[in-house]
Amino acid sequence: MNDKKRVYLDWAAGWSARSEVIDQFAKSASSFGNASSYHQVGLERQKEIEDAREKIAAYLQTRPKNIIFTSGGTESNNLALQGIYKKATEYDPNKKAIITTPIEHPSIIETAESLAGKNLLFAKVDKNGLLDLNFFEKLLSQNQTSAALVSVQYVNNEIGTLQNIDRIAALCKKQKIAFHTDAVQAHNFKTPIDFSKFDNAFISISAHKIGGVSGAGALAVPDFSIIAPTIFGGGHEKGLRSGSLNCAAISAFGSAAEIIERDKEFEERSLAFAKKIVGAIQTDKELPHIQLNGLPVGDKNRVNYILNLQIDSSKSVDELAYIFDSNSVAISFGSACSAKVLGPSSVLLAIGKSDARAKHGLRVSFGYKTDISDIDAFLKLLKLV
Repeated sequence: MNDKKRVYLDWAAGWSARSEVIDQFAKSASSFGNASSYHQVGLERQKEIEDAREKIAAYLQTRPKNIIFTSGGTESNNLALQGIYKKATEYDPNKKAIITTPIEHPSIIETAESLAGKNLLFAKVDKNGLLDLNFFEKLLSQNQTSAALVSVQYVNNEIGTLQNIDRIAALCKKQKIAFHTDAVQAHNFKTPIDFSKFDNAFISISAHKIGGVSGAGALAVPDFSIIAPTIFGGGHEKGLRSGSLNCAAISAFGSAAEIIERDKEFEERSLAFAKKIVGAIQTDKELPHIQLNGLPVGDKNRVNYILNLQIDSSKSVDELAYIFDSNSVAISFGSACSAKVLGPSSVLLAIGKSDARAKHGLRVSFGYKTDISDIDAFLKLLKLV
């Protein structure tokens, strides 16, 4: 397969930028000026920023004034958790706890640990990664006076679980606790958060996960009175995030958001690809050692552009990874943030997998360029593992 095209099935790690987005990036990057400069050139750059802000606000179904630009999903998550926690503890020193889940992205878990320490509380998830809402509601009630915030990922980046974010936001609002969701892997929002109802819900997204370029992200901020700045300097982005903005990446980000919002067939294509893979592992006599982790394909509580396959093989993870990589098929074991360390997946451990099995979870993910020949190439190699 080395003489054939490179097969990319690791879209959850990062998308390639669409041609229209690249054109927008190049146009902006070739322009002069800083968006903070108070002259005609600077004002032109500022207009690019505000145009992108409007497009991203439309994508998230909120108002442009609620959008704060960052360098990506990790910074957005850090700004949300650190900023909300700082403001909450200043207002009430008893607000020391953070509630999250054990299947969050490392930028949530590690930030929450650094802030709350022993006051970090984990809500239960089931064997498919779905939040136990009954347990969660009790946890909120028991910690209503001590919880500074709650953070629950919208779509899990390893197994594709889609949380009931509307219900979670409502429960947090009932207890008057700020809520944040890492929505980096949520492309077309199935259950959009209505900011007119939930003035406590913060949302993080990242450009390079939806067809933009790396270096831009956003945090939707419903209420600026309950979040403090974490980066100081020039007072950019309403004082929450100082630093000259990456105008070209942000301008491209706006284009990417506008395009993916129009792509109504993405989920349908992903479902077809997912069904083909799962159908093969369920019926092919050469693949009895492979199973799907998480919810069934097509379930209302999952997205279909991220699959996690349990590989029960005597081969090491390094050997399995080499089989795919040496044949020009890009997949992941775990998430991209920990791909350099092929240890057990914290997500798979949290949903009850043994240490050995948690090392052998293969993630396959689709994007706008994925076609059926990619799936065929992957299935051919899957028989070698």
